[in-house]
Order: sequence, then structure tokens, then C-alpha cells
Amino acid sequence: MSDPLRRFRLWQYRDPGRNCSDFVAEFLAALTPLTADDYPVGVVTADNTLAKAKAHNRVVTLFAPTKPRDFALACQYVGKVFVHVGVVYGGMVWHTSGNTGTVVESIEHFKRRGQQCAGGTQFWIHKKLI
Repeated sequence: MSDPLRRFRLWQYRDPGRNCSDFVAEFLAALTPLTADDYPVGVVTADNTLAKAKAHNRVVTLFAPTKPRDFALACQYVGKVFVHVGVVYGGMVWHTSGNTGTVVESIEHFKRRGQQCAGGTQFWIHKKLI
């Protein structure tokens, strides 16, 4: 039997092109009826603050605030600037970074990381999944 999550556990982080936002977009496209057009965050590189601000604006347009639930985005902020994203699945947050690779951790642990960012963590669900 094939494990649909295997490729995400083995995700090879690259910036740009296979970073945290790409990870989440591919995760959602693989496990939900959403397509790439439903998650048009685009390539957001780690050091491009303007692209991160635009990405957050697109998230706010297509997604609604939610409590943590399967397929919700888990977004971390420094102040009001979007800096990192993961996806909630199975009560855990799946995310990736250049420093850690793929991490699957509790929602509470991910939120604690967000508190270190001085902007906290917010959860968003695509309006098509409500």
C-alpha cells in the first residue's frame, strides 16, 4: 500500500521553488480537491518581504480565519509580516525550512515557535473547504 504522505516526509527544501509555501501548496493539491489556482501564493523566498506581504494578502482573500483543523494553513508572523507557513493535518503541523527540513510537530509546539517571532501564529482555512 502506498503512503501518500511519504513524499512530504522526504521533502527536499530549496529556496526558491521548494520552500515552505511550495510545500503547503503541494500538500493541499495532493490531499484536497484544491488546485494550484486555489493557492496562488506563488514563489516566496525567505528574504523577500514584499512577496511575503503580497502572499499574506492573497491568503486573506482566499482563506478564512479558523481554529486549527485539517488542511488549515498555520501562518507565522513577525509583527504583521508573514514569515512562515505550514499545514495542519492529523492534529499536527507539517512544515519545512532550510534549517530543519520537514518537521511534523504538535500545534502547540508550532504556536510556541510563532511566539518567538513576535507576531504569533494564525490559522486559515480555504473557503472551498468550509
